[in-house]
Amino acid sequence: MPHRLALVCWFCLLSSLMADDVLEQAIKSWKGDVLTIGRDDRGEPLRVLVDPGAWEYDQEKRRFFFIIDVGDDDEPLSTACQLIEDMDSIRENPHFNIVRTLVLVSPDMVPGERGRERLLSFPPKGEAYKTPGEITAASIWRYAAWFGPEAIVDYHSEQLAEYQEFAQAHESNEQVTPDWKPGAFAVAARHDLGGLGIPLVARSPVFSRLKLPTAEQRTISAKWARLEPWVIRNSDGGDVAAPSQTRIEIQRRLDRTPEQVVNELLSVYGDQLNSVMYQSALAVLSRQRWAISQKNDEQLQQVQRILNPYLLGEKEALKGLGNGSQYAGHLAFAEWARHSGDAAAIKLVQAAADRGFDDQGQPLEAMPTHNEMSDAVFMACPILTAAAELTGEQKYLDMAGRHFRFMRKLCQRDDGLYRHSPLCEAPWGRGNGFPALGLALSLTDLDSILADANRAALHPAARELRTEFRDALQQHLSALLEHQDVTGMWRQVIDDPRAYREMTSTCMIGFALQRSLDRGWLTEEKYQTAVDRAWQAVKVRTGAHGELMDVCTGTGKQKTLDDYLNRTAIWGKDERGGAMALMFATERALGNEK
Repeated sequence: MPHRLALVCWFCLLSSLMADDVLEQAIKSWKGDVLTIGRDDRGEPLRVLVDPGAWEYDQEKRRFFFIIDVGDDDEPLSTACQLIEDMDSIRENPHFNIVRTLVLVSPDMVPGERGRERLLSFPPKGEAYKTPGEITAASIWRYAAWFGPEAIVDYHSEQLAEYQEFAQAHESNEQVTPDWKPGAFAVAARHDLGGLGIPLVARSPVFSRLKLPTAEQRTISAKWARLEPWVIRNSDGGDVAAPSQTRIEIQRRLDRTPEQVVNELLSVYGDQLNSVMYQSALAVLSRQRWAISQKNDEQLQQVQRILNPYLLGEKEALKGLGNGSQYAGHLAFAEWARHSGDAAAIKLVQAAADRGFDDQGQPLEAMPTHNEMSDAVFMACPILTAAAELTGEQKYLDMAGRHFRFMRKLCQRDDGLYRHSPLCEAPWGRGNGFPALGLALSLTDLDSILADANRAALHPAARELRTEFRDALQQHLSALLEHQDVTGMWRQVIDDPRAYREMTSTCMIGFALQRSLDRGWLTEEKYQTAVDRAWQAVKVRTGAHGELMDVCTGTGKQKTLDDYLNRTAIWGKDERGGAMALMFATERALGNEK
């Protein structure tokens, strides 16, 4: 028995190595791009093949998503890879103006006992991207959504017994596409691809029966026609996929102006402040900025109604020492004070900023409750500079500089990125978005102080702090540009390609880039290119009703890299994500007006 077990283990290892060799060869021979979309269940990089220019979302090109999942059957995997290589001739033919992405699933990407029926199951039901046994599936499922396919082609091995009935039905009537096992990608996607509508689906268990296309252009049409009825025939006689619901929705999102995105988000976010926390406060702040820019008195009155319980003392904004999220939440009062001059709003801002001083009025080492996290750059510096702008007291500027130097020394790495805390070197996505956003907001206050003759007494300190903050922001954004993904996103862990592309960090960094360009803190063209790409990626991931794709859940300081990689990625409505998307969209819209 031990010898038999050893033989089985050796066979499993050999099969795994064969599959990996096949995949590596396919990757090496691929003439397009190789993109890491996340992790598989082993924790290894999950790579897909993509045609060049895929992220331009060219309306003239039809988008095909191929997923090749053949279990442990190596022969059809090899056949599939050969098919991929030979398909280059199809892509180059003018009659087939397509963009392809191909996902090849090797046996080791799928957890569980080995066997030919060991396939991925869709849609994944657990929390992404952390549920054991579903990490590979979640990465593929969500990638398909933001790729935005016209058609999905789902390949399987004819050796799978459960697909024999399907194959027979398919051959008996080629004009009807029969159903198959629930859990197959094409079946799941046919019902709805993650809220983005229904793509066309193509399902086949048979590789050996599908003739491979050749490089001879005269035979391409005939061989491609073997994929009927997966491909809809247009009236002009060309075999191309018609736009699917998924593709139409992706294009609708891309075609929106920043103003349209703002209005869609405001239909969901920024209409309440049940407690003074940054998540809801930034959305209210964005509503006010937008109302002022649009001269919308009704929305301004709505903002006042939201803030009034705190301005009138009916609700307490900050109890005791409070926390950083509450300090940053007071930015909504600062914005209102700038607009209205409301003394009660100024008093609330000052009360939050005063948490940086002891009972004798002496500055603390840093703002309290920083918890050693890089988040605290955002959660303290802007409320301090706002207090200085609104009151004219220099102590707040001094405290802003003091606090920033403390946090920077604690959290900034030698490469310019921020570790989230000294517990772990991982540069968490939002842990880098927070410093970028915080410095951009503080610099805005410093510029306002320097432009105000009534604040002349503050000008020397403000000018010195502005230089320090501007240089720090430039350095940080320059470091971040090195890690922007080809799709325009930043990741949950900035420098780890296995990490998912994360919504809030991209919005926060995008805001900092847009404001820096609008205010002249940055001038190089590379930053404009970066923010344009980020904006396109955010639009793809933002639905008409506040749905957002891959927002990292609330995250305290973690001990290991895996802790950050395993944080839940929310897909749907989310207060934090909605606020950050509103900040970016509003900044983008107002920047376009200048």
